[in-house]
Amino acid sequence: MQLQTLIRRKSFWIILIGVLIGLITVVSVGVKYVEMKEEKARMEVIEKEKNKAEEEAAAKKKVGKTANNNTIFNIDWKTFKNQWYNSLNSTNRNLSVINDIEEKPSAFSIRHDGQISRALFVSANTDENTEKVVYAVVIGATEKNNVDRNTAVLIASANLINLTDQSLTAEERKEIILEHLGLGDGVILKEKSLSYSYNGITYKAEYEQGNESLGTLTVSVEKNNN
Repeated sequence: MQLQTLIRRKSFWIILIGVLIGLITVVSVGVKYVEMKEEKARMEVIEKEKNKAEEEAAAKKKVGKTANNNTIFNIDWKTFKNQWYNSLNSTNRNLSVINDIEEKPSAFSIRHDGQISRALFVSANTDENTEKVVYAVVIGATEKNNVDRNTAVLIASANLINLTDQSLTAEERKEIILEHLGLGDGVILKEKSLSYSYNGITYKAEYEQGNESLGTLTVSVEKNNN
């Protein structure tokens, strides 16, 4: 009798242990399945983020390349003068012609100096190998209460910025001219120097006061090296 009881108890524990082992195995498999599922989801997120980053990088590269092709940094001095003429001839004919006054070497580039009027100049540096523009500037003398002269300097400065990057919208160009460089509202007269970099180009305005009535406004654009 006691032997049978022991056998029954032993069988019970064997069954119980077997059930527990089965449960442990099921739980273990379930945990592993959840972990594998979570790992798969995490890898999918990482892959999506990687693909998104690659797409964004490719898009930026494409935009940068397109923008560069639509800037004055992809043309030579002669073409730049032609674009200047076409831009102003119908609205401000007296400011549309840049007359060559000098050409000279200047630190890995060629300096082209041009003149629009007695007190208004446009110059550009071109790469000595490619002959493409790398830097352009408008320099104009301003005079207190001389509306015509001051307006001419501002129009020429704005025209340089308008021509520089054709990929920009009219609103973006206006923002650079008025908000970032302070032209047209007197901000540059107080700040003396303002600059703004956008789309791989640095725009800069500088004002230097001469005597009480005269000053010089310099507005330049330059292609960033990076």
